[in-house]
Amino acid sequence: MLSGVGLFGTFTAYIASNFIEAEEKGNESKVDAIAEGLKKINERLDNI
Repeated sequence: MLSGVGLFGTFTAYIASNFIEAEEKGNESKVDAIAEGLKKINERLDNI
């Protein structure tokens, strides 16, 4: 029974890590998009 609980905990941690990893990848693309937007804003301000 104890090994079953341990196996369940390991499986649950594996599933959770996949969700966290997918979320982090999504955040990276959002950060890249924001950085690109800020770069464009800075270029426009430099032209003023």
